[in-house]
Amino acid sequence: MEVLRMKPFLSASIICFIALWFCSCSSQQKDYDELQKLQEANEQTMQHTVDFDIKIKTCDDVITALQKYLSQHNNGEWVNTARTSLASWQSRKAEIESEKITLTDRLKKAIDDLAIKVSQNQHNMSHIETIDLTNNVITTEGTQMVMRNDYNVRMNNLFKLIFKFNVHIKGRANMATKNIAIDTSSVRVDE
Repeated sequence: MEVLRMKPFLSASIICFIALWFCSCSSQQKDYDELQKLQEANEQTMQHTVDFDIKIKTCDDVITALQKYLSQHNNGEWVNTARTSLASWQSRKAEIESEKITLTDRLKKAIDDLAIKVSQNQHNMSHIETIDLTNNVITTEGTQMVMRNDYNVRMNNLFKLIFKFNVHIKGRANMATKNIAIDTSSVRVDE
């Protein structure tokens, strides 16, 4: 008799368990579908911009969403795909950051080289004792990364005369073409 009374309870429990399982699966699928939409939208952003900071932020957004998805759904049919996507977006972000660093370093080296040349031309019978970067500002103007550097220069000559002055130089790097140009009209020396 007791078994017959328990049968409806067991049946109801099993039905609830199956319903919860289906709900969690549909929730996982719904979350993954939303994640796919986010990835597609961010892929469009990546294709239509050359700005490194925007690309890095886009990667960060997708990486965060993928990590959140994986923390909420640790198993299921979309987990392996999400893990693969996460690795891909992390790799893409690292590549963009490396590209940005390389371009920034190339631009800085070109500006540094010009600062040395300008300093040597300022007092051509002297040699540079020190040249210190005192200010480095990087901004973005459209597709251009603009770098403004200020240097303190100390020079001396055979007569032990010491010259101190500042050199200000601005350069640009095109983020699309990776070309670098120094704005020679912006070169300024303050003695």
